[in-house]
Formats: sequence, C-alpha cells, structure tokens
Amino acid sequence: MQQARLLTIFGLLAALFFLVVSALQAARTFARSMASLNAAAGRVAEGQYDLPLPEVQVAEVYQLTQEFRRMAAAVQLRAAHLERLNEDLARSNRELEQFAYVASHDLQEPLRTIGSFTGLLARRYQGKLDARADQYIAYTLSATERLKQLIQDLLAYSRTRHSTQPTQVVDVQLLVNDVLQDFQELIRQSGAQVSANGLPVLQGRPELLRHVFMNLIGNALKFCDPLRPPRVEVRAEPLPGFWRFHVQDNGVGIEAAYHERIFDIFQRLHGVGEAEGNGIGLAIVKSVIERHGGEITLTSTPGVGTTFSFTLPTLQEPADATD
Repeated sequence: MQQARLLTIFGLLAALFFLVVSALQAARTFARSMASLNAAAGRVAEGQYDLPLPEVQVAEVYQLTQEFRRMAAAVQLRAAHLERLNEDLARSNRELEQFAYVASHDLQEPLRTIGSFTGLLARRYQGKLDARADQYIAYTLSATERLKQLIQDLLAYSRTRHSTQPTQVVDVQLLVNDVLQDFQELIRQSGAQVSANGLPVLQGRPELLRHVFMNLIGNALKFCDPLRPPRVEVRAEPLPGFWRFHVQDNGVGIEAAYHERIFDIFQRLHGVGEAEGNGIGLAIVKSVIERHGGEITLTSTPGVGTTFSFTLPTLQEPADATD
C-alpha cells in the first residue's frame, strides 16, 4: 500500500518535472522567436525589406509573423512609391530651375535690343509726335526696365539655388557695413537711422549672405512709414550652435495674411501696384538661409513695424557645404 503511494507521488513529481521543463522550453522558444522577430523588425525599419523572417512554430507568434510580413511588404511598396515621387520631384525641380536660368539668360539679348531701339525712338522723336506717342514710348521703356529687373532677379534666385561658392569665415559686421555703404544715398534722402553693431563672425558664403542683408535692409528702408523717418536695427544673439539675427524696422508693417506666403517667389509685400519689387527678394533670402542650415520667421504689426528673425550656424560647415 505504501509502495503504491510512493509510486503515485513519484509519478506526480515526474509529471510536474516534465511539465516545468516543457514550460521552460516553450518559454525559451517563445523568447527566441520574439527576439528574432524583433531583430527582423529592426532590419525592416532600416530598409532591409528582403531579409527572410524567422519561421516560428508557436501558433500565435506564427500568426503575428505573417501579419508582420504583410506589413513589411506594404511598407516596402510605400517606400518605393515615395522614392519614385521624390526622384520625380527632384528631377522636376532641376528642370524648372534650369529652364528659369536658361530662359532668363536668353531673354536678356532681345530685351536689350528692344530697350535700345525704344530709347532711340524716344531720343529722336520725343516731342515731335503727339502726346499719346510719347506716352506709349514711356510705357515701353518702363516695361522694358521692369522686365530687365525681373530677369536679373530670376538669375540671382537661380544662382543662390546652385551656388558652388566655398564656405569661408565671414565677418558679418564688415559685410553689413559694406551693404550700408550701398544704401548711403537712400539713407541720407530718407533721414533713416540705421544701427548694426556687435555682429558675429561665422562660417558661410559671403556672396549669398550679402543677398540676405541687402534685401532685408533694403525692404526696411523702402517700406517706410511716410509720417516718420525710417529706423532700422540689425542685431544678433548667440544660441547653442547658432546665431539668431534680427532686422527690425518701424515701417508700415505686413498684414498677417502675407506672413505665410511672403517668402514664396513672386509674392509681393503689399499687392500689385502698391510698391516696387517683383516678389523674388525674400524668396532669395529664405533660400540662402536654408542653404546655410538656418530658418527665418517674421513678426509684424501694420503701422508699427516688422522684425525678420533668422538663424545661421556658428563657425562650422553648413549642411550642404559640399554642393
């Protein structure tokens, strides 16, 4: 009787032992399966879509693996589609920029001819024909000059997009001082007060950075309030890895509706006919700053003034320095 009891206890212990061993083995198998699946997920996340996923015997994990295979296939198709779209977009941008450059360059010669002959007409026949003829000649000369300026601005925009000028150490204070010399006559005529002090030295392309300050300071002087003399301040403050610049004025300000659109090409500050310009200057500014790894924003109150703020990296190579 006691022997039967011992055999029963031994059988139960053996069954329990085998149950524990089976459970541990199943747990190890499940852990290995999940680890393999997790590793495969990491490889898929890195873009290695063609690597085989582990074969798993656990039914639930096997089902999960099949779902993961379908998800990886869908991600691969989506990634391939996005890659094709990016290639098409990049090619389209290159073609558009090349077209803008070639068209602008090739248009200059016939435009120069139109301007020259219209100028000859004005000199030879000014006052000899009726007033309407003189007016038509004046309209033609004005339109020719505007088109000439538009072509030059388009070429400038194209050059900023394709500039291969190497980066170098730029003393922004000296660069801005040089820009202000170009505006001396406008500053004198308008009675403007311009301050630009304590500007830093950084790494960049001086030719392109000159476009930034020429456009921002020029706009600040041009879009002034007729009831008060212009006041323009250029300053900079250090940030970790960057300098933040501010070009602040007390001009007419910019309506909020323009704040999101103003940096797009051909978007003018105050609508057609209200001010000079063709809406390319601020597009150039944005392009240059982004090529240097920075960003630009603005704050403005109509009737009070506008502040353009932008960042430029400190003494280090811009992100696209090898372009």
